[in-house]
Amino acid sequence: MNASSKSSSYLHQQITESLREDITSGQIPVGSRLPTMKALAKDWGTSYFTIWRALAPLVREGLLESRGKLGMNVVGPKPTLTCVGIYYGLDVWRISETAFYRSIHQELCRQIEGAGITVKQLVEARPTGQQNVPQAEVAKAVEDRSIQGLIVPITNEAEMSWISQLPVPKAYLGNAPVPWGVTLDRDRGLQTALLQLHQEGVRDVGLITGFSSHHKVPHPLALFFQNFVDLLEELGMRTRNHWCAAPERYLKPHENEQFGYESFQKIWNTNPRQRPDGLICVSDVVGRGLFSALLEKQISVPERLKVVQYKNKHTGFFTPLKARWIEWDEAAVASALFRQLQGQIQGEEPQKILISPCLE
Repeated sequence: MNASSKSSSYLHQQITESLREDITSGQIPVGSRLPTMKALAKDWGTSYFTIWRALAPLVREGLLESRGKLGMNVVGPKPTLTCVGIYYGLDVWRISETAFYRSIHQELCRQIEGAGITVKQLVEARPTGQQNVPQAEVAKAVEDRSIQGLIVPITNEAEMSWISQLPVPKAYLGNAPVPWGVTLDRDRGLQTALLQLHQEGVRDVGLITGFSSHHKVPHPLALFFQNFVDLLEELGMRTRNHWCAAPERYLKPHENEQFGYESFQKIWNTNPRQRPDGLICVSDVVGRGLFSALLEKQISVPERLKVVQYKNKHTGFFTPLKARWIEWDEAAVASALFRQLQGQIQGEEPQKILISPCLE
């Protein structure tokens, strides 16, 4: 052990790192007993309390096991999860339109806590322009090993760089090209929706989505619109530019419903001979605006217009109109995120998981 830097205000962290390195390298063998905390304090020229702070993370990690008055035994390295952090890039509890993520959070807590693991909730409260540097609470939780894994159900591009550099196993939900990601298979959902409309005799199809088709950099969701056109061609179906609505920028959560309402009005307020006989809406929040417009115009579904609406299984979507539903299961998403984290702890090779929706 090196006591040359004992004057540092972060001495307890240095002691932790030194002991961790000695244990994982085998210099301190598994089965051996550490010197007493009093002896360690003397060796490092510090206090009993500093040694206690230094050993606590190693106990949480499973490298040390306390035997009370008998001291600390070396029992690891042994991969383990005792506490998982769940980090949100925005406050999903204050925004009503983020019910999908709240539902995923509930499922994550149920599954993780059901495995005997504690959950630590971490929410980003800083303005968007300040999120390009590590969030203090997250960084500290990783540094002191109070969390041994991090799940990121929602974040933004500014946060990806610093989150990806955190020295802790991570699992993400989204389209970012990162290891251990979980992605919603939107192409499979689109294919399922179009096949259903095709079977019902639909030829002309419109599309309303909350995904922006305008990106400063190449973005996986931009491919969604090209896939829509390609699938239509394969099925002998067609669309028109004014039947397709996508925002020119990222919508704020409260803007989605209004966008759905106004988009359908523009599609339908054209020559009656130039209206689609089928429509796909790729967002439950945007869909609420769409169904408001359908009811206002008294359009019968599916007699006059066949509609396929995306929704989430556990957040609900009530309408008296008889639409077809493409359903995402939040429990399946939560299970995949937890499985990604467990895979890293168990030393598995990185993989990406695609979650496919079901036709209800």
